[in-house]
Amino acid sequence: MNGPEELLRRIARSAAFGGSQEHCEVLEYICYQTQAGGSPDLREHDIGVAALGLEPGYDVAENPVVSRVTEEVREKLKAYFRREGRREPLRVALPKGEFRAFFYEADPRQLAEAEPGALEQFWAPYWRSGGTNLLIHGELPGEGMLIAEAYAAVQLAVLFEGKGSALRLQPASAFLESGVLEGNLVLVGTPGTNAMLGEFVREPLETAILERIWARDGHGVVTILASPEPAGILTAARFVTSEEVLERTAAASPVGEIPRDFRITLG
Repeated sequence: MNGPEELLRRIARSAAFGGSQEHCEVLEYICYQTQAGGSPDLREHDIGVAALGLEPGYDVAENPVVSRVTEEVREKLKAYFRREGRREPLRVALPKGEFRAFFYEADPRQLAEAEPGALEQFWAPYWRSGGTNLLIHGELPGEGMLIAEAYAAVQLAVLFEGKGSALRLQPASAFLESGVLEGNLVLVGTPGTNAMLGEFVREPLETAILERIWARDGHGVVTILASPEPAGILTAARFVTSEEVLERTAAASPVGEIPRDFRITLG
């Protein structure tokens, strides 16, 4: 997905743009007009009317909103390609002092040297440990699973497989009987289906949570996707498998990254 349209969609959803409609509208309008072969330098007035909904004939000198927003878009693009989009092979920029878009290919050496994205950083303790990775899920009568738990398990297993790292799935009952826990753990489920959650989550759950506990009781990293209701498990699973969501979470953190130990409430 390296075409201009796909790139613009990822940029619009990014933490750098923060869901700002006016910045996305201006960027998309300038990009589409440039690609359509229009004027190499669009008129400020036309951008204001078409992208920001201003009245035709408005005075750009009295209302320089397009110049302000365009300059902010330039800075947001730089922020996006510094962080979330650092591995994007296709780039876009708005030259200083001009109302046009410039698409170009990133330097392959720059891409090779880019730091891992938020998704890879989040799961690095599992993918780089070389140890056993276990996903412990709940059970229903008859050895069945909640659909939400099964969905989360499949999503995570596919993610791990794509990184060449195995994720072994086991029901909670297997460990309750043996009492043996080794390696890195992912706990998925509700208190009613996964009794292992009680070993790590002491208080009653009021909403879905995502929690990371680093190296405790002789095992490795523990990541918990738990909820009092099945729907919350789906929310947690989407959270930990989305580059965009994890990037926004890292950007919003006071330290600029997701801490080693944390709990996030997914209300």
